[in-house]
Amino acid sequence: MILLTPFFIFLIPFIYFVKFNEVPMLHPEFFALLGSIVIVSLLSSLALYRASWVRLSLALSILIVFSLSFLPEFQSGVPLKIAFFLVLVLAIQLREKTLPFFCMIAGICCMATLVFSVGHQFNAVTISEKPVNSNPDLPPYIHIIFDEYMGVDAIPTNIGQGQALQNEIKTLFPAYGFRLFTHAYSRYSRTYDSIPNLLNFTPKSQDGYYFPGGFSKQILTENKDFELISKMGYKIRVYQPDYIDFCHAKGADYSYCYTYPVYSFKAFYHLNFPWTARYPYLLKSYLLSSFIYQNALYDYVYTIRPLAAKIKIYLPDYPWDQNQLSSLNTLVALEQLKEDVIQHSNDGSAFFAHILLPHSPYIYDENCQIHSNPMDWLINYDFGPQGNTPERRVLRYQLYENQLQCLSKSLKTVLDTWQTTGVMKNAIIIIQGDHSSRLPVISPTIENEGVCSWQDFNDAYPALFAIKAPFYFAGLDNARYSLTYLFGQVSEQISHTQFPIDNNNDFVYLTDAVPGLRVNQVIEPLSAFIAAS
Repeated sequence: MILLTPFFIFLIPFIYFVKFNEVPMLHPEFFALLGSIVIVSLLSSLALYRASWVRLSLALSILIVFSLSFLPEFQSGVPLKIAFFLVLVLAIQLREKTLPFFCMIAGICCMATLVFSVGHQFNAVTISEKPVNSNPDLPPYIHIIFDEYMGVDAIPTNIGQGQALQNEIKTLFPAYGFRLFTHAYSRYSRTYDSIPNLLNFTPKSQDGYYFPGGFSKQILTENKDFELISKMGYKIRVYQPDYIDFCHAKGADYSYCYTYPVYSFKAFYHLNFPWTARYPYLLKSYLLSSFIYQNALYDYVYTIRPLAAKIKIYLPDYPWDQNQLSSLNTLVALEQLKEDVIQHSNDGSAFFAHILLPHSPYIYDENCQIHSNPMDWLINYDFGPQGNTPERRVLRYQLYENQLQCLSKSLKTVLDTWQTTGVMKNAIIIIQGDHSSRLPVISPTIENEGVCSWQDFNDAYPALFAIKAPFYFAGLDNARYSLTYLFGQVSEQISHTQFPIDNNNDFVYLTDAVPGLRVNQVIEPLSAFIAAS
């Protein structure tokens, strides 16, 4: 009984995790993870061996609550505290019957989790289509947002291949007839603010303004851009990750919605990696499903390390704090867009794509080969919202530049194909980023007002903006414009209508360090970044 009880307790979330993520059960890493559960269970059994009923009650309460923290119903502190109290009271009441009772309950829960459906992670592309009338005489309209594609002149020239990359991008876009705005910038450093405000032409000061229902499901129901192009006679084809949902805007005529997963074990298991590389990632992902583990990491990454860094004590980075796979499915989505544009270029379609490249994690090298060790797939920060150490910023920029070079090669293939097939001749094409690389040393948050340098500005806000249209000459434009102003102007020219757009004053918004609190963001003039440098 002393052996079985901890094992059954830890087996419940393990079964849930395996079923929910559809982890292949015949792979060696599955058995390695199960072996880890067995080892932890044995160690827990040793701690319970010959324990007094008080110590046994307390230990079982802790084990059960930690196990519950892996389940979706217990992803906050309140239900876990209630569960701890109830289990502790029950264990004290049962005394010598505590172990048999909880062993039986845990065993029943294991069987129930094994037998009944628990749902599964969104891990495969979904497509929805419906017939929509459109005007086939309209030119193809293609709008691609590459997430974290920083402004060209913001690419640091003192790191890696930065200068060569700047020159390459400045040559690439004009060669295909684009006007490239080298100093374009977003008013926001986060996607959930940048893109919704862009598509509605005027910037709002409230964080998460377009998601009044919260951030659990980010469905953009207000999209003036989609309304506008629908009124022009276009039918809309959307290519998106399962992050922000662009397929349910009011007044928009959708004909097609392609959604690819941000977090997909299936895509991960298609990679030809040895099990010894997959197991640590699987274990890390499992641990990150625990609310208690997440909070312990949150305190270390977001609080303890940044505070220590302020007094020049640099505690070690903890590489087990992220399991993002957001870059992994992006090239497939870009390929799908390329082929669909060719097929539907003459039927009045407008194409909108949100592609999570060169967004972290930095999975690809400059030739679009995947780095073979998933534990080296860094994300874009070292201190959570507090930024990076200077040394880690340099390391991340080198990885970011490689992923950006991969994207440039892929994009060149797309544009070559469209040029060969005649799509480029009449098409209106906008290719842009949504904000910068987000690799600052000091993150542009409200807490850091007046402290961020011009380097931090470049790492947070400047974004790519290039357009090919009959009313723009190919070449470079070195003036400074906000993305919302540029896109508003373009939309007015495309639709031959006028509406309120951004005033292009020189400022950005600083938001709260913790995403999604719906705070009123602070206006920071660009001059403040220069003054702090």
